[in-house]
Amino acid sequence: MEIENDYEDEIAELIGQVQRTLGARQRAMRTFKRIHILKAILGEEINARVSVNTLPNELVMDVFKHVLSDVDPCTAITLKFEKSTRVQTLPLLRLTHVCRRWRRVALANPNLWQRIDCHDPEQLEEFALRRSHPGPFSLFINIPRYHESDRKDTLRSVLMHSDRLQRLDVAYGLTEESVLYSWLLDLHVPSIECLTISGYRPDALLTNAPPPMIVLQKSLFCGGLSRLHALAISLIPDWLPSNPLPVLTHLYLSFRWDTDLRMSPFLSFLGSAPALEVLHLSQFAALYADDERDVASAQIPLSQLKYILMSNQSRFSSALALLTQLVIPGGSRTYIHWINSTYNDDTVRILPPLLSIAKSDRLAIHTNWNRLQVAAEGHDSGFWLDGRESRHTNTDRIKPWLNQLPSMFPLSRLSHLQLRARCPGSTVVQVLREAVALKTLELGLCLYLDEHPREDAAQYDGGPLYKDFDSSKDSLVLVSRALSEESGGAEPVPRFCPKLRALTILLDSGSMFAQVFYGHWKDTIRSLLLARARLRRPILRLAVQPIDLNFKDRGYDDRVEFIEEVLADYASLAEHVEEYVLHDWDEVPITFPSPGEDWDEIGRYWTIPEDDRPRFGKS
Repeated sequence: MEIENDYEDEIAELIGQVQRTLGARQRAMRTFKRIHILKAILGEEINARVSVNTLPNELVMDVFKHVLSDVDPCTAITLKFEKSTRVQTLPLLRLTHVCRRWRRVALANPNLWQRIDCHDPEQLEEFALRRSHPGPFSLFINIPRYHESDRKDTLRSVLMHSDRLQRLDVAYGLTEESVLYSWLLDLHVPSIECLTISGYRPDALLTNAPPPMIVLQKSLFCGGLSRLHALAISLIPDWLPSNPLPVLTHLYLSFRWDTDLRMSPFLSFLGSAPALEVLHLSQFAALYADDERDVASAQIPLSQLKYILMSNQSRFSSALALLTQLVIPGGSRTYIHWINSTYNDDTVRILPPLLSIAKSDRLAIHTNWNRLQVAAEGHDSGFWLDGRESRHTNTDRIKPWLNQLPSMFPLSRLSHLQLRARCPGSTVVQVLREAVALKTLELGLCLYLDEHPREDAAQYDGGPLYKDFDSSKDSLVLVSRALSEESGGAEPVPRFCPKLRALTILLDSGSMFAQVFYGHWKDTIRSLLLARARLRRPILRLAVQPIDLNFKDRGYDDRVEFIEEVLADYASLAEHVEEYVLHDWDEVPITFPSPGEDWDEIGRYWTIPEDDRPRFGKS
């Protein structure tokens, strides 16, 4: 019994020690908690005195909005995306962990949490139903990720609040699973302003059926698109919306797959969007030969249009056919990029009536082997054309196109002309004859030395090549003579370009032995300057790149010595002008315009993929 009592006493003692320890621990925890609270109060007091935290909540929100705009990928994920693409919310979440005040301010503003996706079901529900409430929200649905999710009911529960949906981006990723399609576009979304559908495969591609006939038979969202401002469908399936689009301003359509879209229903579709400002058609090839009779009885007026783009190897004939059916305001900007097309009379017939070139005062033309690029710009309008023929096409087909320039563009209004083309000097002279108001001429000439008589082909190996110099075939000579020609009369003036004051000449040799004639071309330029001065219409600014020396000089033992000799000779032209620029071989004397450098208006709702951006002056 005494032993049992001893155990009981020991147990009681141990229990007492535990109770005393727990009591001390609880007191310590309360103390630590008070210390933590005091630290938090002290920290909040210190933070309140930091300069940034003296700002009012409105300014703090502006900072948050800048963070949102920097990381918000919604403009980049709609037209071209990957399976891993998602809306990045981590930067916003980090803002809420900086301090209590920032968290309160961020959570109190629903606009910060309105762009979400279905990547994380818990986050989807939290952001859509709580943090963005009661404001609108934008939803990005990555279909491949959605199919991998094991909580698909979360998205359906969120879409029960579709009356708050302001933007919807559906990315299929060219998946063959389109189970969402049947119910997703049948939602009731009276407030939707932007809709993008990308990577959707037409059924015909999945079944190897013939290209589908596209008709306007799909009514979206219970017919309610009265607030839709932006619509992008890439790639277009076998339908286009039949809904009226009274306030639609931005439209992007990609025609990558073969379809049997007819011009008449397509024009009807465009006619349902009278407020359209940006019309962007990628790989547009919708019109076929038998469609010429299948057009609208009257042109479709798009009085608000600012930009019309047909990019990424759109069919030239289809682009021109569409332009003839639209009434486009003179302030619009037109971009056409085509491939595997050749010059034809339709170009001459269609381009002159375009209002976007009617008031152009700047024209740039650049050819590079089988590529033709044209830019005509006015004060508030512009026309850009970028055409590439197949590599097997005869490049001489560009020459007829250039010969028709006087009937295609209002050359008499030009004040600035840039021309770098592999064409005879006679073609350049034909253009200059019409450019009576020209003040600045930037000219890149390819000198056709191969047409000059040579003794025999074997002399290509080096030494003097040409026994006779036929100046009638020299492009620079022809242009210089034209610009020096007198008009006649009591006080003669230049017959060509009497207002010309600035001249840039880039000499493209067209031959590996062009150094034989570099002195002749220098004398030709000097004669031009003297003639214009004598006629009291002097060239005030001259820029010259003497000769293309990017080849192995065979006629000189010392390449550097020859280059220095050329530059020294051409430097002597400076005494005849007020401003003289002598360009080295690796410089770019003619800076061609780059259309589309400012994409703020076009990319207001989405980022344009690189292959859909117009290019000019680049290979």
